[in-house]
Amino acid sequence: MRKNIIITGLPHCGKSTLLKKIISDIEKGKSKQSSFGLVTTEILEKPHRRIGFKMGFIENERNSRATEIITLKEWKNKPGLKNIGSYGVNLNIIAEICQAVHLNYEHLDFIPKILYLDEIGPMQVDVPEFQNLTEEFLDSEKVTLMTMASCYYHNSEQHPFVTKLKKREDVRIIELYDHNREETEEGILELIDRIQKEKIKK
Repeated sequence: MRKNIIITGLPHCGKSTLLKKIISDIEKGKSKQSSFGLVTTEILEKPHRRIGFKMGFIENERNSRATEIITLKEWKNKPGLKNIGSYGVNLNIIAEICQAVHLNYEHLDFIPKILYLDEIGPMQVDVPEFQNLTEEFLDSEKVTLMTMASCYYHNSEQHPFVTKLKKREDVRIIELYDHNREETEEGILELIDRIQKEKIKK
């Protein structure tokens, strides 16, 4: 059963926003939390002027755990960091966050029905702890929702880890475009519901 869903699409097409909206819809009206995961969020200095990214849990009324800054433009060429595009990326912080999420996952006080991870991209994919967390989620019995940078999905010279993920028989790739956002959201929610019902039957 292909119970793992990966959303891909061009930059700024709304992959992360869609994932968060889907998780919000799933949690709506529930008395107990039913999802768990990790998201990467833009840091904006002004509207539409991105200066970096932070990584952590989705912050909502149930979850106010802080996020950590993983990259900033002003960190570029800083000793000990990795330059990716116009950013300097702290791979050690990404590793620490992924380790923390792994430990949290092992000691949750609730049973999640869905796991999420945003995103499989150039800033994260070289970190072994991120790869381990990704595979841990995919290998679980839970429905998993992830996002992937389209530059990785379509690139002929793919990162070996991305190639490995695409070869998995339990993964569905869904491409997001500007014109199909609403239909994609509805389709993914229906797909998650169908997968969960199939799991119950088994």
